[in-house]
Amino acid sequence: MLTQLATVSGIQHLDLGFNGLRAPSMIALSESGITARLVSLELDGNHLGIAGITALCEQEFPLLEELGLSWCELNDEAITPITATKAFPKLNTLRLRRNKLTDAGAELLAASDWLRRQLTQLTRDYNDDMTSRGRDILIGAFGFERLDF
Repeated sequence: MLTQLATVSGIQHLDLGFNGLRAPSMIALSESGITARLVSLELDGNHLGIAGITALCEQEFPLLEELGLSWCELNDEAITPITATKAFPKLNTLRLRRNKLTDAGAELLAASDWLRRQLTQLTRDYNDDMTSRGRDILIGAFGFERLDF
């Protein structure tokens, strides 16, 4: 199904939320050719894990401004590919609501130069294992006005 997306030339906003997608689907998404046109991509509710995020971050999304990764069962390890990728040169909004991030995940996000430079909105609420220390780390890195708690 995802490989057939390439035949629809006008898609810029794609919501694939809550579809049971995993790493093979992220590979198929990249093979579809649509990643070059996407401005927003919602992957909420898909249990992507580190394999899915790694596959996603190995693609090129030159126009992508918004990425929704809420409810994706992401832990701190799965955040690492996001913090290091060059796949999203225009990304300004990253939603990580309701994942499994801890203070260590906050440290990883805060240490990413490109995320600090580019993001105008970072949503991280309901990561229940992240304490006020993690929240303070993110406020220090991104500023309170860019965070959605």
